[in-house]
Order: sequence, then C-alpha cells, then structure tokens
Amino acid sequence: MLEEDYVELPIVNEIRGHVARWREAGYPGATRTTLDLLRHWSRPERERRLFFCQLEAAETAIWLVEGPQQDRAVASALEQQESYLRHCLKMATGSGKTIVMGMLIAWSLLNKARQPNDKRFSDAVLVVCPNLTVRERLRVLKPAEPDNLYEEFDLVPAGTAAALRSGKIMVTNWHAFAVADDSRRRGIVKRGRESATAFASRVLKSELGSKGNLLVFNDEAHHAWRSAPSEGTEDLVAAGAMEAGAWAADEQEGARIWLEGLALIHRARGINRALDLSATPYYLSGSGHAEGEPFGWIVSDFSLLDAIESGIVKVPRLPVDDNSGDPDPRYLDLWERVKGKLPKRARGTEALARSEERLIEEVAGAIATLASAWKTEYDRWTDEDRPVPPAMIVVCDQTATAERVANHIGSGEVFAELENQPDGPIRTLRIDSRLLEKAEEQLEPGQTKEKMAEQLRQMVATVGKTGEAGASVRCVVSVAMLSEGWDARNVTQILGLRAFSSQLLCEQVVGRGLRRYSYDDMSVPEYVDVYGIPFQAFPVKGQRRGAGPVAKPQTLVQARRDRRELELRFPRVVGYISDAKFRITADVDAMPRLSIDPARDPYWVKVGQRGLGKGAVHERQAFYDAHRLQRTVFEIAAKITDDLKFGDEDGRRIMFPQVAALVKRYAEKRVDVIGEGKVEELALPHYRSLVESRLTEGIRPAAEEGEQPLLPVLNDLAPIGSTEITPFMTTKVCVATQRSHLSHAVIDSGWERTVARALDESPRVRTWVKNERLGFEIPYRHGQTMHHHVPDFLVELVDASFLVVEVKGLEREQDRSKEAGARRWVDAVNHWGRLGQWRYAKIHSPHQLESVLAVNAAALD
Repeated sequence: MLEEDYVELPIVNEIRGHVARWREAGYPGATRTTLDLLRHWSRPERERRLFFCQLEAAETAIWLVEGPQQDRAVASALEQQESYLRHCLKMATGSGKTIVMGMLIAWSLLNKARQPNDKRFSDAVLVVCPNLTVRERLRVLKPAEPDNLYEEFDLVPAGTAAALRSGKIMVTNWHAFAVADDSRRRGIVKRGRESATAFASRVLKSELGSKGNLLVFNDEAHHAWRSAPSEGTEDLVAAGAMEAGAWAADEQEGARIWLEGLALIHRARGINRALDLSATPYYLSGSGHAEGEPFGWIVSDFSLLDAIESGIVKVPRLPVDDNSGDPDPRYLDLWERVKGKLPKRARGTEALARSEERLIEEVAGAIATLASAWKTEYDRWTDEDRPVPPAMIVVCDQTATAERVANHIGSGEVFAELENQPDGPIRTLRIDSRLLEKAEEQLEPGQTKEKMAEQLRQMVATVGKTGEAGASVRCVVSVAMLSEGWDARNVTQILGLRAFSSQLLCEQVVGRGLRRYSYDDMSVPEYVDVYGIPFQAFPVKGQRRGAGPVAKPQTLVQARRDRRELELRFPRVVGYISDAKFRITADVDAMPRLSIDPARDPYWVKVGQRGLGKGAVHERQAFYDAHRLQRTVFEIAAKITDDLKFGDEDGRRIMFPQVAALVKRYAEKRVDVIGEGKVEELALPHYRSLVESRLTEGIRPAAEEGEQPLLPVLNDLAPIGSTEITPFMTTKVCVATQRSHLSHAVIDSGWERTVARALDESPRVRTWVKNERLGFEIPYRHGQTMHHHVPDFLVELVDASFLVVEVKGLEREQDRSKEAGARRWVDAVNHWGRLGQWRYAKIHSPHQLESVLAVNAAALD
C-alpha cells in the first residue's frame, strides 16, 4: 500500500453515510427527473459502466439539494468563504471528474427544463478552468459538440437530448476574469474600474446572454482559494509567497482574480451554487493556511489511494530496493541525493556548461535504467501494434536543467528511439514554460498569439493521441510539472529531477501519468514507473537556539626567520605543453583503476507499491544492447583525440588509432566490474568521462621516438611558490614544528598529526611543510571538469629530491583522478628539471610514510 498523509474529514464521512442510506431508501424526495437519471446511470446493463466514485460524487452533490432536509443539516458545519454556496468534490486524477461534471450539468438542465420555476436548478452553466488546454478538453461538456460526453458515455435517457440542448453552457479559463480598470491611464476620458454589471455582461454575454442563477463548476479548483481571514494574514501570505518563490506569488494572484471574478458575477447575475472539482483541494504555501490543509467545503472524497486500489488508475511503482548497498533505494529520492554534489553557483558560459555536465553525470544512471524500462514497454507496444508509443516524463527544477536533460535524451545518447532527427518527427519534447504560458492565456477570436507557442501547446496537449501533432512524442521534459488538462494515457515512466517537499506536490506530479491506457478490462493492472518522486513528507528541521557561538582559540602561523634555510620552493603549474605529432604513449598499467560499482549507479532496481514485497525489476540490458563496448571505445577515443588537439585533421587521423588502442587496453585491464554489472556501463556519462580524463592525463608524447616531452606551463604572475608566506591566523588545530620553515602545521585529522610528527623526526627529511595557504595546487581533470588538487604535505629529502604526500583514508573515484593528474604533474616538472626531481606518494596509513621516504631516492634513479 502507498504511504499517504492521512487527514480525517469527519463531515465527509458523515455525509457519505447519509448518502448511502438515501440510496438504499430509493432516494426519497428526489424529483422524477433526478430519479430517472440516477437509475439510468446505475443500470447494470449499461454498455459503459460508470465508476462507483463517479456515481457517489454525483449523488452527493444531488443529495445536498434534494436529500432529506433534516439530514442535510450536517452540511451547515462546512466552511464557506463566499457569499454563494460552494461545495467541493475531491476526485483522484484519472477517476473521471469531467464525466461527473457532465452528469451534474445534465441533472441541472433537465430538471430546469421540466420545472422552470424551481430555483434549485439552473439552465445556465459556467465552467471555469485554469488554462486553455483544459478549456479545450472541456468543450465535450457542450451537448452541441459532435464528440460530447453525454452521447459518448450515455449520460442522459433517450428522448432528453433536445431538453439538454435548451440550456446554455459556457467554458472559460480564469484569465477572462481580469477586471478592466483605466483609472491610472493618461487621458481625458476615464471610466474607472469596471462595475459588476459591466463585468458580467462582458464575460458572459456571448454565450450565456443575460442569464442569471448560474450553476458554476470550478475545475482544478485547488487554484481557487482565499487567504486565511485572520490578523496578520497579509504578512503571512507575503512571507509564504516569498518562501515558495515566484510560482506561489503567481498562484496567489490567479486565485484572487478567479474568485473576485466569480464574486462580481454573483453580485450581477447570482450564483445558485458553485461546485469545485479537484484531485488535490489543499491550500498552497503562501495562502495563510498550513500548506496541505484541505479545503473546508469538501463534501465527497475519492483519494488517490482509493483509485489505485480499485484499479481505476495506473499503479505507481517506486524503487523499493536496488543493488547499491544503501539502506534506501538510490533512485527513490534522487534530487536530494544529487543536489549537494552539484556546483553551488554557476556564473558565466563555461561555469554553466560544467554545471550541466556534472548534472548529467549524476543522473545519467537513473535516466538509463528508467529509459531501459521504457524501451521494454516500447518493444512490447510495437509487437502489440498499438497506434501510439509509450511516453516518458522528466520533471525538472529549472529551465537550464530541462534543456540539458532534453539534449542528453534527444541527441540519441540514451536510445536511438528517443533521438530527434533534424528532418524527422519530434520524439523528445522540451516544454518551454514561457512560451507555453503565453499560449495558456485567455484567447478570444481576433486576438493574436505566438504561432510557435500555440504549436507547442497543441503538441503537448495531444501526446498519445493518434493522428495529432503530439502522436510521435515519446519523451516530454518539462519544468515544474505539466499543466492540468494534460490527459495523455500512454505515460509509462516518470522521472523527478527537482525537490518534492510535500505529499501534495508528489501526488500532483505523479497524477500526470496515472490515466489508464485501456479501460476494457479493469481487472488487468497498468503501471507507471516513478523515479525521484517519494510519496512521503519531508520533516523540516528547526535550528537550535543557544547562548551564541563560543569563540575558538586562534593560532598564528608564520615563516620563522631563524629557519630561513628550511625554505621550500615549488613550481606553480597551471597547464601543460604537449606537442606530439606522430607517436604517443601511456603507462596504462600504472593508471588508477576504475570501478563500475552499483553503489555509484545501481543497475538493478526493484519497483513496486510501497510496503509490498511484490513488484517488477528494472535492469539496463536494453541500454547495454544499444551501447556495445566497441562503440563506446570509439566515442571515448574520438573525444580524447579532439581534447588533446593533435594539430590539424591529418594529425588527428594519425593519432586516433593509437588513442583507441589505449582506451581499449584501459577498458580490458583497468576496469573492475563489481557484482553482476557489465563493462558496457562505461557508456554512462559518469564512467565515460572518467575514462576520458584518466587517458587525457596519462597520454604522453613518445619522447624516446623523437617527440618533444611533456612540459609544464607556469603561472605567469608567480611561477615559483615558496614557504615565505604572509602570516595568518587560524582556528583549526595546529601543532608546532621543528624541521619546517613554518612555525606550525595546520592539522585536519589524527593521521595528519602522526605524519607531521614523523616528518619532524625522520633523518631522511631536510625540510617539510603542511600545504595550507601556500598556493600549491595540481591541476587535474575529473570527468568533464578541471579541478585543482591540494596535496597535504611537501617534503624535501636530504638527497635534494622532493616528495608530494597525500594522506588518504577512504578512496573515491575523484581521488584516483587526482592521482592521475599528479602523475602528469610529476612527469612535466621532472622533464622541466629546474626545481629538482619530484615524486608523488599517496599513503593510506601514516605508518606507510617511512617506507615511502626510504624508496624515494631509489625510485627517482
């Protein structure tokens, strides 16, 4: 069973009991028209049976008007924020809210046609929705439409169609409710703020004429709320909107326009009753209410959990286990795991590019695994000759993320079936939120709109629909979440690459993929695989208050004048000169090993319903089949050849076979596959970039065959560094020194303390220094990004050779990249030769130091 925040709705439960007894008693007090409709809807011989949740929602709305008056008194305890009556029907996404609206529209229009003087019923219906996509989908509520749902779902008894068409139905989105006000406009003639009568006439006249006593439906009504009516509400709303960002502020403004427009219509024409329909009728952050608090006028509740358990919607399958070794599945809460590994700030073109590459490296494993599940579905659907392909959704945190992910998928890096060909149909579609927002605004005949925005909206709105613009789309990459009204039924995978701070947000995003593809056999479950969207609430940790920070003692670190003979000098390398033209070499056997480890990217994921043992298993076999090792070796070699810039095109053609042979040897000799994974994992951007960086750092000109050796490029402003530094104060732990130019060594661990003491006492050491604020760095490449390695110690031995010491406990892949970069630094500096001979040593225990010092001179010889 899915975990779900449970909120008790006592009035809803009480109303449900009253409605059940009313049903069992044969609906006493109902009109003849209502009885005919209720019996028609529940006939067992119906060709298209209505869902029980649809019948119950419609019955509840009808009971509030026609049920026994003494029982309906319970509804008086419902919260009411408007001057007209407002009730909410909570129905899970995919459970048929539009059909319920059609049922209730038929109930009102047919009753009014038979009893024109009964004010309980209306023959004018106003349907308000959040955007143009929903408005177009809701046109099926108009009986005159050729594909109206009254005929498609047999909602009215035979012989009543003419009476149904006698009513008036208008569908609009809330943007039309913006009140005209020219009071601030320059000019002589000013009409001021639009009156309620003028507003109602302008908004309603074209379709409802002068009709009053309206029945209003608010579709996706979680957008229509008022702020909490209490002191300080303005500050609370402003603070909440600021915390949630511009999106929350836009929601607040939209809610205000929506409800103020209805208030003006009620003042001018009269609203008989408003019925809200929403899967998530909860308050948002910035409303002045607690985030996730349910609306106080809910009268019927069919939750997502109910819909899943009854088989009306797809079953979301979340990661419940994998082979990473972590206690929690790696891909369950993906964004929380990767966001801390991404650069905090990215300013400038190069910084943005590095940030985007880092993002893809972190999430490529999840994309490959989920896309492999999509590929399995794609092959199955193709074999079954289904008219449209399955679709995958990726929901991102911002436009830049969406663009980079869409490029990764749409370029064919994952599967050729998701690649966008230059002259072919769009298979991976990125939604530009700004263009889509323009297209979602209220548009009347004669108004202009951006053609591209409209084409995009049409493509998005028709994903999964045969013969439509979006029929070819197989992957949709969006920011935030897809707008309401997106009713694609072919979604089989969803990936979340953003923060999910509430169950409400999780349910809204996953809801975009819950509609079943087929309703022919409801006993056959359908599934949607969901990565990165956890169905659980995140606790907010408060900051502890105390008496204030306690000042830490500081230590002065400075160069000792009485130890000037112990000064240590070093080159400050910023790059390398490599001018190989014909022959290159690399000591592949000495390069750091690369581990393909499920702890980094699990390649086996079990998905299922939370809390249940049964489920399906996702593997990356389809990805392996599409990315054979030979192809990956070729692509890596091509990238390395381009990065090393071997002269002109002829030079690259000469060098490419040599680079490819080195890449192949590295893949065969230095790659360790842990568990049951495969070496084809190297195609993942994370592993591929590591191989590229290792080989780029390890390749040298073949000096023994006449090529110029690798040489360092020094910092042009300060080419030589020294221990003659500016004194500084530090609160870190420090130990006094004896054989170092600096007065103290700044210590970051107990191991470093032991090493410092050993260097002070060793007879092999002439001088040493802890590398703190010296400016000594070794440039290296990890993946696609250049970094700078700051080793722990610099040592000059009594034989005038030098040693760079790194103390390392647990070793990561980035530490291996540091080692590869350090070897390149040593080769270049030693070829240069102007500051002696150097060696790099990485020790995993302070007890290894003495043996490293002993072999240093011999190693240099």
